[in-house]
Amino acid sequence: MKRTLLVTVLIGAFALTSFAGGLLTNTNQSAQFVRMLSRNASTQIDAVYFNPAGLIKLENGWHFALHNQTIFQTRDITTGAPLNNKEFTGEVSAPIFPTAFAVYKTDKLAFSLGFGPNGGGGSADYNKGLPSFEGMIATRVNGMLVPALSAMGLPVSPGYGADIQFSGQSVFWGLQLGVTGKISDALSGFAGLRYLPSKNTYTGSIRNISLMVNGQKRNAYEFLNPISPSTAALVADVEVDTDQTGAGFTPIVGLNITPTENLNIGIKYEHKTYMTLVNDSRKSDAGLDFLKDGQEIGSDIPGIIAVGAEYKFSPKFLTSLSYNLYLDKGVDWGNNIYGQLRTIDKNSWEVALGFQYNLSEKFALSLGGMQSNSGVSEQYQSDFSYSNTSNSGALGFEWKIMEKMTLDAGMIYTIYKEANKKFQTYSETYDKTNIAFGIGIGYSLF
Repeated sequence: MKRTLLVTVLIGAFALTSFAGGLLTNTNQSAQFVRMLSRNASTQIDAVYFNPAGLIKLENGWHFALHNQTIFQTRDITTGAPLNNKEFTGEVSAPIFPTAFAVYKTDKLAFSLGFGPNGGGGSADYNKGLPSFEGMIATRVNGMLVPALSAMGLPVSPGYGADIQFSGQSVFWGLQLGVTGKISDALSGFAGLRYLPSKNTYTGSIRNISLMVNGQKRNAYEFLNPISPSTAALVADVEVDTDQTGAGFTPIVGLNITPTENLNIGIKYEHKTYMTLVNDSRKSDAGLDFLKDGQEIGSDIPGIIAVGAEYKFSPKFLTSLSYNLYLDKGVDWGNNIYGQLRTIDKNSWEVALGFQYNLSEKFALSLGGMQSNSGVSEQYQSDFSYSNTSNSGALGFEWKIMEKMTLDAGMIYTIYKEANKKFQTYSETYDKTNIAFGIGIGYSLF
């Protein structure tokens, strides 16, 4: 029982650490995104990620940028299951979420380098566990051990407890290289490759599983071991310490089209990333294939189609529209913690609209909105890994500190639509809130 509990906790720890974007993809890759949300037609330095074919619009010379975000997410779960706890809150944080870009531009070519956490990048902590975890403890103790021990004439009654500790950290770093070429004054193209060295770290323990004996909580292992060592082994302490490491490659192509002086269009396609992670279990695999030392775990990342358009109404005012389609149906998502196949009803997508107004030659204000639509089925959802449709708002500014140096800063706040999952006799509600702050410095040598 506790071995199953532990592995579900560890699997869930990774699922908690993706932020803006698709099920596994972080698209919040610049401070400009944080202040505006729509960047798919960008021709600034963050086009390295969002619209690499648009880099041909930069001035000739070197361009550099270094950005960081601080992200906080709260995950709220309410259950109707017959448990001691009915509400569970998880705190997810990523205080350091860095991205960096570099470009060398000539008349007809631009060579670019990008770096950032394309997946994961945070850690998760539930101070009361999760419904599925507590439910499995309740089922084993109240549903199995108590009836069996009562039949033996032992003074036990329904009731349970446990000390649970777990943590999960995950980051899929992306190192992107590419070349942008000018085809004509109105058209440019990009080809590149992103390398993703990736690591998940799982540590956790389950200790002091208890049951009620003569109306008082007793350590289940200590109580049962003198009576039945084989039964006591089911509630013994377990500790796990496992790393999963691997790498994948993402081919990327793009086009940038400028049909008129004031209109710019960006198109990007990121191919599906094939990735396999390998276990390094240092303490225990808890008898489970998922944690066995040397075990290979599939972790493919869906492909993405990204399209954007930016239009300048005047020298002071521009607006940008972006659309992302995540090809989730092209990935095998495996099973959720209940053993159900995690199916996708339709590919998830998001649309964003951003505005920027230049108060002066050196200072601009921006804001944006985004709607993200999840395409997962109800069967996909679990308290460890769930996806919600959401709406985000952003605001911020751009400040040209000097001719060659620019500061960008902003914040995003996201509200999620509750997701529900029905069980045989009860239902659960899954919700989130998210806030992120971003700041970045860009510098050019031209």
